[in-house]
Amino acid sequence: MKISNQSFSKLVTCATLMLALSSCSGGGSGGGGTTAPPTPAAASVTVTNPVQGAANLPTGPVLVTFDIQNSPVPLSATQPRMHFYVDDDPVPYMFYDGPGITETGTTSGVRYQGVHTHFVHWKSGSSIQFNALASGSHRVQFVLVDQAEAPIPITPQAVTNLVTAYGMNEGSGTTLADASGSGHTGTLINGPAWVDGQTTYGKALSFDGLNNEAVSVANPGTYNFGTADFTLETWVKRNVLGGGQRHLFSTCTVATWMPGCKEFYFNASNQLTFGSNGDTFSSTIADTNWHHIAVTFTNSTKVMQFYVDGALATTAPKPLMEADNPGHVMTIGNLFGNNSFSGLLDEFRIYNRVLTPAEIQAELRSTTAKTLAFTILPGTGGEFSLQEVASGLSVPVQMATAPDGRIFVTELNTGNIQVVTPTATLPWQVQAIPFATLPVVTGGERGLLGIAIHPNFIQNGFVYVFYTASATVNRVVRFTAMMSGVNTVATAATPDIIFDNIPAAPSHNGGVIHFGPDGMLYIFVGENDMPAQAQSLGTLGGKFLRIKPDGTIPPDNPFVSTPLSAPFSAIYSLGHRNSFGFTFHPLTNDLWQTENGPNDSDEINRIIEGGNYGWDLAQDRGVLNNPPNFTDLTKTIDPIAVYFPAPPCDPSSVSCTIAPTGIVAFREDSVYPAQYHNNLLFADFNGGKLHRIVLGGAMLTNFVSDSIACDCGLGPLFAVMHGLNVPGQDGYIYVSSGSSILRVVLN
Repeated sequence: MKISNQSFSKLVTCATLMLALSSCSGGGSGGGGTTAPPTPAAASVTVTNPVQGAANLPTGPVLVTFDIQNSPVPLSATQPRMHFYVDDDPVPYMFYDGPGITETGTTSGVRYQGVHTHFVHWKSGSSIQFNALASGSHRVQFVLVDQAEAPIPITPQAVTNLVTAYGMNEGSGTTLADASGSGHTGTLINGPAWVDGQTTYGKALSFDGLNNEAVSVANPGTYNFGTADFTLETWVKRNVLGGGQRHLFSTCTVATWMPGCKEFYFNASNQLTFGSNGDTFSSTIADTNWHHIAVTFTNSTKVMQFYVDGALATTAPKPLMEADNPGHVMTIGNLFGNNSFSGLLDEFRIYNRVLTPAEIQAELRSTTAKTLAFTILPGTGGEFSLQEVASGLSVPVQMATAPDGRIFVTELNTGNIQVVTPTATLPWQVQAIPFATLPVVTGGERGLLGIAIHPNFIQNGFVYVFYTASATVNRVVRFTAMMSGVNTVATAATPDIIFDNIPAAPSHNGGVIHFGPDGMLYIFVGENDMPAQAQSLGTLGGKFLRIKPDGTIPPDNPFVSTPLSAPFSAIYSLGHRNSFGFTFHPLTNDLWQTENGPNDSDEINRIIEGGNYGWDLAQDRGVLNNPPNFTDLTKTIDPIAVYFPAPPCDPSSVSCTIAPTGIVAFREDSVYPAQYHNNLLFADFNGGKLHRIVLGGAMLTNFVSDSIACDCGLGPLFAVMHGLNVPGQDGYIYVSSGSSILRVVLN
């Protein structure tokens, strides 16, 4: 499965990653004619894909290839050699290298909080694949680590002519120490706040952009920004985009602009700008990620250069640079009490010479974990697009609608069941308090996984939930809904247990539940990343279950006469790996399911009672069109669609999965035109796409065609729910993303 603990929605610029980390050197020669041991080669990692400056990556998986050199950590199946951080998430992803690892499962090569994650897949010893990246900006910080999983110390390259260096790691007080030794102490004015900086890099200063917060630099008359070479560099993370000038640095009078003033700022168009007797413009940085920026001035040629994330962005003539006024003051964060910067600054440095591109890249490497950034283009659209109707949710993995239109939503990690009320105007109302909260075990694919509304909800108020109750147990429970003032809440904090002791594991729990047209509750249970469970009738793992609403076993279940005792007589079908969506066709009542393959062969299946769908210890995917055979469990049922079979797809070099999630069938009473009626529509995690399958044949059981109905570009998509013909829902289909509910609208 492909569920992440976070949603990801930002725009990205790309840089070639060359992280050079110094190792310890040997001692010098001494008495007795001994020779100093050779200095060990520096550990480094080089990213070879994406290329520097890539700003046009399509939606879908992003393959990152790299080369780790001279790491002090030997190859091992269990020892991490590298960690990485994604966007602003402070939790590291740990990369495991060496023999015996796989892309998925218990031996997977990438772990998040100790368990396998589908957001990032290990592909080989030199590549990883990012799934489900939304259009927008993303950053990845790579850190080589030692045997104790601690970052290898970074020794900056020796750089001369450093005249000001603020590490901004004091964390308290009102002064900044000048690490260059030049005595340019900084004094905090109007209260810039000490905050955590980048994930691997200590403290930073936060400027609110409102109260003229700044840093005053001592001895400003000792600088020369007019008739001499210089380099300014810093790390910057903006809070506010546009809205006028936002000054990073200035040297001017305390009251007004006058000849000789210098300013380094973002203009209203988000361009880096250096002002002195006219403005010089550089790159636009229109996001709120961390960026390393630098500007250099060569006095002999009157040329100014701007660098963003170590890459040269602009070279421009600057022939009319004015001489400094010795009476000017120098500030960081605003210009004589105006044009205040809003955001975070870190590692501010000034040199009285022009650094070379290699030195700027070395400075970039020496001040933080190396950052890789790249641009994911907007989705290309399709027949459908997505319209946000509700937001502010936390990983809403499943949704279920009551007959009156209220929508119950499970949040994966919080344990909260939220209630959303559709309205004629947008946005919809998210209830101020949860309907109920369960003490869920989280991490990996555990948490609050499924929800279903009883067919007679108006009479009984029953809400069913599937959740991870302990490290080894998933559970189905039942709440009863009531009104408390304007809020829909559970009548009791502790629900009734309906079906217990469903096996749980960090991965492959399944958890989707729906009531069928027969009034029975259908439950999907993953095989807990143990393929052998899928073929065993002595375990619930890798199965569809069918139970009565009270938790008892229907006497017409396919394996009741085998005979199997409870709870195994609840088994409805077997041979499944893991699933995040199933639905009952509104015309035929057929049960259609999405199933996640390993490194290839995601499936769309029509589930038949007693059917065997082929997943087993040999990781078979099912064979062609064998009918179900209740006595010979080797007879398996083929999917109607596979994304993508290997061979010909090669999962070692490309993505052979899409990670399908929720699925529905277009109803004939929906708002959509007749050509869509009775088609299947399902979502995927890896690319954030919607897929349409046209069914044919007398019983609508045959595959006719498939297409991408929406290349949406909004990151991973989870639940898919067909709305009712009630006010607000209005017969549309709805999907959930990392924090929102979205309406599927026809373009």
